[in-house]
This record gives sequence, structure tokens and C-alpha cells, in this order.
Amino acid sequence: MSNLLIQVYADIGMVGRVGGEEFAVFLKGRSEDDSLELAERLRKMLEQTEISLSEGKQISVTTSGGIAFVDRNGLTFEELFQLADKALYTSKDSGKNQITKA
Repeated sequence: MSNLLIQVYADIGMVGRVGGEEFAVFLKGRSEDDSLELAERLRKMLEQTEISLSEGKQISVTTSGGIAFVDRNGLTFEELFQLADKALYTSKDSGKNQITKA
């Protein structure tokens, strides 16, 4: 995680680029259901977005995600990140373009 670039949004949480094509979003003050719903809405929005390239070509993108939720103290940032990362790879290994909860 040494190349994690973070933007903090005081009331919401933080988002950062982990490396390559991977991003991490940390939400605070949200329930597990709210977090899953938000992740799924983002996934669908990306799936439905077409990107215009040169010569009139268009592409679409998909996203895979991993969710780790904690409503108590005791997990370190690193442990929470590792849980989400493991769930992300479950999404990728299960066909991509989905959100998996740790």
C-alpha cells in the first residue's frame, strides 16, 4: 500500500488509488446495507457508461469490488483493507463485474 494516494472527504470517508487500476473507498457512518447498495450503484453506473475513443470507437468498462464492513473497533486499517482486497479477488475469480462482501 505504499503507493496509496488518498483524498479525504471529512463527512463521507476517503477514496484513493491503490495502484494500477485498483481504487479503495472507505466510507464512515454507513450501514453495511448502505455500503453494499452504494457499491452496486457505482458498479452499474460504470457498466452503463460508454467511453468515446478516437475514430468514433466506443468502449464500456466493468468493475469488480470487495466490501469489508466493521461496526466495531478492533480491526486495524491494514486488516480491514486485506479483507476487502480478498473479497475483490473473489469477485474477479467469480466472473468479474460484481461486488463481493467479505
